[in-house]
Amino acid sequence: RSWTSSRIFTFPSKDKRIIQSSLHFELDDDIPFSMEDIIFDFAVLNSTPSHSTVYTALALKQDIMNLVSGLQILGLDPDMITTDAWATGFVLKQSLPKELEKHPVCVVNIGSQHASIQIYLEFNPIVHHVIQFGGSDITRALAQYYKISFDEAEKGKKDGAFVLTLSPYALPN
Repeated sequence: RSWTSSRIFTFPSKDKRIIQSSLHFELDDDIPFSMEDIIFDFAVLNSTPSHSTVYTALALKQDIMNLVSGLQILGLDPDMITTDAWATGFVLKQSLPKELEKHPVCVVNIGSQHASIQIYLEFNPIVHHVIQFGGSDITRALAQYYKISFDEAEKGKKDGAFVLTLSPYALPN
């Protein structure tokens, strides 16, 4: 497992050098690691003459080094590494109609081992949360509840999903 995080900060400046040094100070107070052990970058989401709102992504240097080493073993040499939230925001900008730009968009990604919830405004990430609960956990719970094998529960989940008709929230038909 690796550790990454993102934060949104507002600073009373548009100057990127001031923002960079301010971020160093803010992050030093905000994270449970030494600043020497992390790497971070930021992007200005919006700015006015009096302030800038920035998206900041950070990770442990060792995690990034491990990722790059693993990619190089596969013959890959990345030019850029980004967060899921930032990459998804880019895809949203490219694929969703312009009229949705002012509306909040929520993306839920349920993977095998974890799920992420991302909320975007103007296609910029404003919330990104990962939970250590994924599709495999759902399959195990279904298998236990319906007293079927894991494989049967996985097949049912993928083929037609499970509809809990006894739920007070279930819709008719």
